[in-house]
Amino acid sequence: MGQAHALGLTPLALAEFWWGAPTPGGAQQRGAWYPACAAKCERVLPFMLGGLVAAGGEVEVLHDDAWLTVRQRSGAARRAERLVVGSFEPEATGLELLAKDVPTAAALKRQFARGEAELRFVAMLAGAPPAGQGEVVLALRRDPLQASARMHDPVHGQRALTGWRVLAHEGALTRVELAPRSSVLHQLRLHAAHALGLGAAIVGDRLYGAADGGRLLLHAQGLAFTHPHGGARLGFHCAPPF
Repeated sequence: MGQAHALGLTPLALAEFWWGAPTPGGAQQRGAWYPACAAKCERVLPFMLGGLVAAGGEVEVLHDDAWLTVRQRSGAARRAERLVVGSFEPEATGLELLAKDVPTAAALKRQFARGEAELRFVAMLAGAPPAGQGEVVLALRRDPLQASARMHDPVHGQRALTGWRVLAHEGALTRVELAPRSSVLHQLRLHAAHALGLGAAIVGDRLYGAADGGRLLLHAQGLAFTHPHGGARLGFHCAPPF
């Protein structure tokens, strides 16, 4: 960042290449590229970069007005506005909702907390869940051994709820719909992978599943909410690329 400033350049993205021994659990592998971490970097990068941060993905704006923006992305991307939807699964593709001021962000978050707004994901699981539909309720907290990961902790964890249903079985994989009722970091990935959840990790999940290096097959495909200014009901759909 300092060198870019010295040369009069405008940074557009920031990422890291891991060098050295793999981290405990294999979340980071030698020579692999990783986007900026959500736990720390995501909070400060918008101010450091001062605008659009595109890390391996294209962004298309579906709706934009004085208070909020709805966009779809094909990779990890971040912008300086307040991200209302998407921050808890930063590697997912698909729809994101961004507020342009604090009151709008608060009003939208209240809608999701009350169940008045909805967000639906589609994911490919490396395996099959034990039933056709249901809910996962697992409390999560930061993993003390891996700062970028979360773990199940029924005593000290933050409550996280995910509704799910099977859409199709595709060979050894299962296509599922995931409907988060909370916004805890990595809740969809951990609720899928954990033995007390669906027991089948999302394909491409290097953190909680197999370190196969492929793209995370998790996509926000449906979004609906009431506009805080004017009361219009808005709905958006973005078909998954898998």
